[in-house]
Amino acid sequence: MEGGVDDEVGGDGDRLSSLPENIIRHILSFLGSVDIVRASAVSRKWRYIWVSMPYLCVDIPYRMKFNDFVGWVLMFRNRLKSLELCSVMFMDSLSLANFVSSCPHLENLSLDYCSFVDDNIIEITAASLKDLSFILPKVNMHFKGPVRREQTIKFGLKVACPNLVSLKVVNLRSHEFSFQEMNSLQNLSMDLDRHCYDLEVQQCCHALSKMLKGVCNVKALDVSEVFLEDLHRVHLAVDAECFAPSFNNLKSLTLRINNTDFNKHSLINILDCSPNLEAIKLFLRQTGCFRWTNHNSPWKIPNRTSSCLKYHLKIVELFQVGDDKYEIDLVRFFLENGHVLQKMRISWVFRSPLFSNPVYSNGNTDEFISEVMKFPRSSPNIALTFVEPEKLDRML
Repeated sequence: MEGGVDDEVGGDGDRLSSLPENIIRHILSFLGSVDIVRASAVSRKWRYIWVSMPYLCVDIPYRMKFNDFVGWVLMFRNRLKSLELCSVMFMDSLSLANFVSSCPHLENLSLDYCSFVDDNIIEITAASLKDLSFILPKVNMHFKGPVRREQTIKFGLKVACPNLVSLKVVNLRSHEFSFQEMNSLQNLSMDLDRHCYDLEVQQCCHALSKMLKGVCNVKALDVSEVFLEDLHRVHLAVDAECFAPSFNNLKSLTLRINNTDFNKHSLINILDCSPNLEAIKLFLRQTGCFRWTNHNSPWKIPNRTSSCLKYHLKIVELFQVGDDKYEIDLVRFFLENGHVLQKMRISWVFRSPLFSNPVYSNGNTDEFISEVMKFPRSSPNIALTFVEPEKLDRML
């Protein structure tokens, strides 16, 4: 880049090289990794600047070229801290383990929709890792077309990361998972695939106990109804010699449940297991199924008070609350039993009259709010807020 540039501007006679390195890195951050490496030929000062780039994005459609380029790049990135792999196929978990172990400074690892050909158990061990996200491809069990073998394997997961702070696991189709040496874990998000729900009670107790021993110290927990159902099965297995679940440090709980088949006792169990819980979010996911049976047998939650409801729970947020009687009972339960509640936020969604309770059908907002406002409250200081669905998008 010469021409019209004084020699004093830069050693190579170019203006860009005279810029501070942080400015150059910012400019290069808008390019793909291949282009960043190519840009190293522009100036002698830029020759190795790609090595110090804080973020590299590699998207090469050809598998062999992708492997060669990534392997070559990582050879020069011996202080790699963050890595995101999307739709990468590993021959086995050993190849992933060897790769992770070769990155001694790796702190953030994201494996999104990656597949493993020859292994059922995926092991991740890294002393430096602090944030791990593991999202498996979701299998549509109703799909009639051809499916690759690696898409149907019920992968298990074994994680041993002593400094891990945050863990996210999505679409795991097996109960073969264990979390070891993870006393530093603060945040856990787990959405198990329902198709893994095929174990006997004893097997369920054993599998869940292995997992809970490694994550019982978390402060924030985000789980789906499959986890709650497993926890409830363990609670009912009074004769089983299994680990008694307890989340004494848990402060924030997020539940994502299908309101068509949610077991009310599962909610009671998780509240009992979390004596110091301060905030809870419930997302009632709609399945689109016919729900007439719920109207014939209303969902009634037992009137009982756990430790967190009596002494610690201050915030309750309910999202996509419908106009069914059993969902209204859920609102009633928290109002009647939350002794120290300070804030309850309710986001409602009105459904087609085909699925709605006739009492609250046709989206009668005033009638819905009026009914809720009549419920008795244990906390005298609670602030009750109603949020319409269109305003919910701006909150999330």
